[in-house]
Amino acid sequence: MKTSTVSIKKLKDICKIVSGATPKTVKPEYWDGDIPWVTPKDLSSLKSIYLSNPERAITKAGFDSCSTQMIPAKSVLLSSRAPIGHLAINEVEVCTNQGFKSLIPSKEIYPEYLYFCIKYFVPQLKNLGRGATFTEISKDIVENFEIPVVPLEQQKAIALRLSESYKLIELSEQRLSELDNYLRSLFIEMFGDPVSNSLGYPLEQLSKVCTKVTDGTHDTPERTDAGKMFITGKNIRPFKFDLSDLEYVADGVHREIFERCDPAKGDVLITNIGAGVGNAVFNNFNEEFSMKNVALLKPRNQVLDGRYLESLLNLPHMKSHLLEQNQQGGAQKFLSLNTLRNIKIPLPGIDAQKSYAAQVENCFLIKQQMENSSEELNSLFQSLLAESFSGAL
Repeated sequence: MKTSTVSIKKLKDICKIVSGATPKTVKPEYWDGDIPWVTPKDLSSLKSIYLSNPERAITKAGFDSCSTQMIPAKSVLLSSRAPIGHLAINEVEVCTNQGFKSLIPSKEIYPEYLYFCIKYFVPQLKNLGRGATFTEISKDIVENFEIPVVPLEQQKAIALRLSESYKLIELSEQRLSELDNYLRSLFIEMFGDPVSNSLGYPLEQLSKVCTKVTDGTHDTPERTDAGKMFITGKNIRPFKFDLSDLEYVADGVHREIFERCDPAKGDVLITNIGAGVGNAVFNNFNEEFSMKNVALLKPRNQVLDGRYLESLLNLPHMKSHLLEQNQQGGAQKFLSLNTLRNIKIPLPGIDAQKSYAAQVENCFLIKQQMENSSEELNSLFQSLLAESFSGAL
């Protein structure tokens, strides 16, 4: 930081570090009260730096039954495990589960400055995590973690600058979310509710409107640094591929898998095993790839459009209906090929499906432009974080 008054301080010298706890879940009298109770899940999908409405609440009896503590508003909630590094500033008084080491700032530290400073140092905090089953940062680690501290007025100026930059990211993500909502609304407007089949379309088994319903390998082939893409459930998100952790297999291994399961452009893939079960994506790759824990649906182009099928399967209530009615498996979620083949779906005319698909493609072009812009905003924000806390200012 370009200032002569910067000092390096341990968090315990400028904050009170507070852990959380969970009341016994088997005690109904401990739950659904009026004391907001936060878990890392509340922060995982948060689109703002502020948290005002946690998903769950506990009663006074639940609060008294465990070691959770009340955290005053304008504190910084820091998830300390599963995963490390989710952050929020609470706008209301809350308590948390044991997955937090929350920071109650003293008068010496401005909450928003503390939030952005910790956000910058999250990678370092993650590296300090310990544990076999899952990594966690202890209270002692957090208390002794050092951050740069500048005079309060300068903290506010830095926080304001970063907040204004972050608001642009929030706005960009909000617009992306609105576009996703538009596509869902467009589907319902054109085809009605697929669960109740409100417009009375013919119902057809998926096996009868697809030329193939199969899945990839159930083995665990050796990964390579190059070769053919190896797509698993972790790479499938609703409406898109996530290639941030892409793996490869040798050409010979790929050929053996591909002979049975041969995804081509225009097919639909759906995760049928694991955490992302039910996620569906239209295959827009021209090149061959292999799959594991992912099912392949090849639409009969004369009667079923891939984009229509992708949207149908990704509708939240359709996905919930499918999983509730047909899910198999205990600890690991699972949709069998037999289940998938016997799904009955509403089948509008192919011309209507293709009209919808054309609008989807246009929206995806717009969405790609918006995502590129969002990536640029994120890159600029990360640069600004580094300038603010690494000594460049």
